[in-house]
Amino acid sequence: MKLGFIGVGNMGGPMCRHLIRAGHEMTVRDVAPAAVQRCTGLGASSAGSPEDVAARSDVVFASLPTTADVEQVMFGGEGLLAGARDGLIFVDLSTNLPSFARRVARELAARGGASLDAPIMGSPDQVEAGTTAVVVGGEAVTFDAVRPLLQTTFQHVFHAGGHGAGLAVKLVNNLLNYCNLGVAREALSLAAASGVKYELLSQVLRTRSWDGAFWAYVAEKIEERDYRADAAMDLSLFKTSSSGLTGKSLGMALQLAEELGVPLVLGGALMDLLRESNRHDAT
Repeated sequence: MKLGFIGVGNMGGPMCRHLIRAGHEMTVRDVAPAAVQRCTGLGASSAGSPEDVAARSDVVFASLPTTADVEQVMFGGEGLLAGARDGLIFVDLSTNLPSFARRVARELAARGGASLDAPIMGSPDQVEAGTTAVVVGGEAVTFDAVRPLLQTTFQHVFHAGGHGAGLAVKLVNNLLNYCNLGVAREALSLAAASGVKYELLSQVLRTRSWDGAFWAYVAEKIEERDYRADAAMDLSLFKTSSSGLTGKSLGMALQLAEELGVPLVLGGALMDLLRESNRHDAT
């Protein structure tokens, strides 16, 4: 089976390299030459455009930062759709809205192809180690064809349902993560204002057994003397474009809730908190 991979950076790179080491023929495309070289050094070929990747591949994976990036790769000049042929499978590992995944599925189906939304649940280190999960939305027959490829990288591979279902699970996960991080940020601001010693607070939080991994992360931020929002909570993730939100975190979960008519009182309050905190951090 001939594979293609578009976006071989922090998240896509480790998966692409797992697939190459498993013996698959691979064509890669990325705007960063160094990222491409890490894959071609293992035997992959490079392509000049997404169209070129599609023309050479049976299955194309994409791992890209924003919806706008996926939109350009799919529908832009020399995009994947231009090179799509009957039977092509597109697997989008990026985080987008379910409605976007359904649009991609319709466009590919009209050209005889198929797609899966397969957002990654974890960090680049976990993808590299093969210890995380992926949640997939799309037709069962397409999922069954791709599952062995996903299993080369992911410890857990879930089929959530139809197109967009994988993304719905990812956005629910993001909502939980960001609400937890928002509460932690507020609590740590209170601790700092109270004069609590960083070393003591770090030791105490690491004893919290109900969510040891989360509090270990918070304790690590304390030890780095940084209880402010990190890059993962940057408000750039919530910017909008003509096609809607380009981010992939709390803002996208809030947009999904708006589309479905589901009130997220705490999620909305957290967005306000992040905006206010960002304003103070910038001053």
